[in-house]
Amino acid sequence: MFNDNEYALVIDSIGARNEKAKQLTKECKKDIEKLKTLMKGDEVYLASGSDYTAKLSVYTVDSLNEDKLFTICKSCPELSGTIKTKEYVDMDELERLLYSEEVPNSVKAELATCYVPEERTRLTLAKKKREEE
Repeated sequence: MFNDNEYALVIDSIGARNEKAKQLTKECKKDIEKLKTLMKGDEVYLASGSDYTAKLSVYTVDSLNEDKLFTICKSCPELSGTIKTKEYVDMDELERLLYSEEVPNSVKAELATCYVPEERTRLTLAKKKREEE
């Protein structure tokens, strides 16, 4: 069974290592963002060091501009049922209406502008496999 002094030593040791880990994580995140920016700017998608390989993936995701969607749905009588009490768009109801062809194509086109493409990058580091000598 540990005594109070032993607990204190273990707790302080864990706390100190945790602080170091947090600092290293913070530094790594900064370095990763810098490397991603450099690789993307140079259009390099695969690079190697002596021990690791870095692979950069660039992809686009659609992000919904909810304010714009809300404004469009509020102004269109066919979509009035999608606005809820706390002023949010009922996406299930909106989808049902869009698929049921009750909404004019002009409104559908306007709704499509609520999706904003966002470019994202992902950096993957992998340890190189050493050839057996």
